[in-house]
Amino acid sequence: MLVNDADRLPVVGGGDMLLGVRVPTDVRPVDGLVHPLRPGGRAQGMSVMAEDWRLMNPRLVPERLGGSALEGEIFETDDGVFAPPLALRPERPPHHVVGPEEPMALGGLQTARAATRPSWRLWW
Repeated sequence: MLVNDADRLPVVGGGDMLLGVRVPTDVRPVDGLVHPLRPGGRAQGMSVMAEDWRLMNPRLVPERLGGSALEGEIFETDDGVFAPPLALRPERPPHHVVGPEEPMALGGLQTARAATRPSWRLWW
């Protein structure tokens, strides 16, 4: 994720490398609501790793750590930060998704994700 230089916390937003979700890549609202699961059962929300960052796609890992990302850093947080209205769902270990616990408006989901910002810390 991108780092805010002023406070060293993640930058909030709805784009790549930001603390939030991208439409329609991460979520696909239906009738104005983001549901926990897409048709077919895949979780909707922001991707997170529940294991060692070394298992991440190299395009998301900073160059200084051996990846190919030209910007951004690796952040970590505790699982407990993902409390209602958010839910942490295992998808394909080590990949997990943080999305809505119940159907909710996209704006509400983005606000809930942004509220976790103070709980994130730089990995190194």
